[in-house]
Amino acid sequence: MSKTMNINKYIKALRPRFCFLQFGLFFYFAKLVEVNSSMLWLQCFLISVPFCFFYGLNDIFDYESDKLNPRKTQSEFGGVVLDPKMNKNIVIGTVVSAIAMILTSFLTFNPLNIFITFLMIFCFTFYSVPPLRFKDKPIIDFVSSTIIYYSIAIIPLTYSGLNIQEIFTKTIFLIPTLISWHLYGELMDLDSDKKAKMNTTAVFFGYKVTSFIILISALTKLLFFSSQNPIVQFTSILFLLSFVYLVIQKSQKKYEIFARIGVDISIILFLVFILSKTINI
Repeated sequence: MSKTMNINKYIKALRPRFCFLQFGLFFYFAKLVEVNSSMLWLQCFLISVPFCFFYGLNDIFDYESDKLNPRKTQSEFGGVVLDPKMNKNIVIGTVVSAIAMILTSFLTFNPLNIFITFLMIFCFTFYSVPPLRFKDKPIIDFVSSTIIYYSIAIIPLTYSGLNIQEIFTKTIFLIPTLISWHLYGELMDLDSDKKAKMNTTAVFFGYKVTSFIILISALTKLLFFSSQNPIVQFTSILFLLSFVYLVIQKSQKKYEIFARIGVDISIILFLVFILSKTINI
């Protein structure tokens, strides 16, 4: 494999789109309470870029199932089939980024920040890594995934002086959003996960039940948490309509197309928000 191809594989393994989504999520909640701290922005950087080595860790332990997954072997959306020779560098990058995030959290001298950082790293590590490997455990898989991304939203709020109840009130709308998006991703990989004998929530409950859980999560967000935020309301309606269409079509390729569109729309919305806050619109 050429050096250029290797670099390209590393970049795809780190999920550049997700790097930006993590930055946008962190930035949104930092600006929500007008928090400004050099340590906070250092954590923002670490969570946005180096933290993405954990996605590569997932590709290492999903090697066998990824070889059966058209999304990883052909379109390479949301990961790649890693060359095993690349595993060492991915592991080193993951360990270094984890140590950097832990040390930074300790330098905040904030117990909640430290706890949430540890919890996020723990869940992201053992989502993929045996012997715990949450990814192969129904329900636990999407709960651990939700904790990972929910933590990204909570960390900037630990600088605000808000108590746990106030933080939860500001971020609760994310929970059904994160659950529905995770299970949506599992539906994209349902066939390859079955072939690889992975026991995800979607494999365990099947297509219809998993689709129902996604619809309930999306409806919960739309009905209870969207009224005060037109952007959230718009994306909720868009997600519901597209998902109903996909349930009817039941096409894995179309799931991937809509996932790409959803991620790109989220990136655009975060960009608009970031620009508006940067130039004080």
